[in-house]
Amino acid sequence: MNFKRNKLYFNSFDFAVKFWGALFLLAPISFILYINEGDFSSASLLVKEGGAAFILYLLLIYFAKKMLPNDREYDEAVASLYNGIDVRALAVLGLSRNEVNEIEPIIGGTYLPDESGRLKEKLGKDGIYRAHWYRNTCMFFSKDTMYFYHRDFCLTNGREQEYTGSYNYIDIISVNTTRKNINFVNTSDKACTAQVDVLSLMVATGNIEFVFDNMEGIQGSIRNLRQLISTSKSM
Repeated sequence: MNFKRNKLYFNSFDFAVKFWGALFLLAPISFILYINEGDFSSASLLVKEGGAAFILYLLLIYFAKKMLPNDREYDEAVASLYNGIDVRALAVLGLSRNEVNEIEPIIGGTYLPDESGRLKEKLGKDGIYRAHWYRNTCMFFSKDTMYFYHRDFCLTNGREQEYTGSYNYIDIISVNTTRKNINFVNTSDKACTAQVDVLSLMVATGNIEFVFDNMEGIQGSIRNLRQLISTSKSM
């Protein structure tokens, strides 16, 4: 993964564009001033300078667009986070597939603020927000235990953190799904709010939350999880 290129996705070339734009506008203004003064040789020179500035301005815009990853390229970088994530999760948990094949695993994730509460975000041309800090979540199910694995990953520098845990079905009081707001500070130091889907497990010590950008594809596994919990409590 090209972290430097991913970082460019969130960068802005506004300063450079404004600088060359100002230079381009300065040329005709200076040209008028020189004409009024009768110095045509200098005016001719400034016409050439203005033309050169305009060409540089267009080249800057062209190369800026070429350098910046587009939405599709950044989506490919995000999608690569999920390649083999189930295999990695099982290895970290020390489990084999045969040990946790009671129901289909739940695999997903979403973007979240980093540990400092900050999040680089950008609204794509398709109206979808993209961010620099993502969480992968994998949940596996044996006959009597649910295991989970989280990986938090930064797409702009490669920093990552992993978390694991497990709960016996008999200790899970209820399973709920909802949407909740997450608060963060963006790159402009502005307080922002975004919504994520939440799978919440209530246990004796409180609620355990798993966040996803979309839970439509895992509804079947959630229903099966509720059945596993109910069966466990009835035995």
